[in-house]
Amino acid sequence: MKLFLLLSVLLLSTGTSKAEEFHRPSYLYGAVYGAGRVLCDAATEGGLKKEYVRDYLANYVEGMKSHPVGKELSNYIDKGYEDVKEADGCKGILK
Repeated sequence: MKLFLLLSVLLLSTGTSKAEEFHRPSYLYGAVYGAGRVLCDAATEGGLKKEYVRDYLANYVEGMKSHPVGKELSNYIDKGYEDVKEADGCKGILK
């Protein structure tokens, strides 16, 4: 188990160092959409309250938009947020 954790950390650090190679707008869109889906799944399974998911994701989006890159590309962040609100499994959770 410790070996798995160590490998995960190493792979994560390798992946984040190459983040500059990715298309930033797609990355920001995917980060918001992906986080939203994970949170919605957790709420659906009963692990998180719907109100917590709504508040957390809204704060996450605002935090991303306050970053200099997020300010430039806020339309991609907003699009990810709007799309995840309409996704199956999130419609009744996110408003």
